[in-house]
Amino acid sequence: MKCKECGGKGKIKEYVCGEWLGNYVTCGFCHGKGEVVQTNEEWFCGLPTEEKAVVIMNIRNLAVYKEQIVEWLKQPHTIKE
Repeated sequence: MKCKECGGKGKIKEYVCGEWLGNYVTCGFCHGKGEVVQTNEEWFCGLPTEEKAVVIMNIRNLAVYKEQIVEWLKQPHTIKE
């Protein structure tokens, strides 16, 4: 997903004591990639309530254990909407 710090540009304005120095530096959040990895938990938290309910219903039908759900939440989100 696009880095929220730099807007996907990989660079941010350099400030010292609140003053812009007129140049750009590598974004420290995405390390200049412009993209960050989103976990399944971050993706899930961003869903509207109705969609969360559908995901939970689907997980319940899989008969998984708490440890498996915790592990899934920590994984990078790869399903494209």
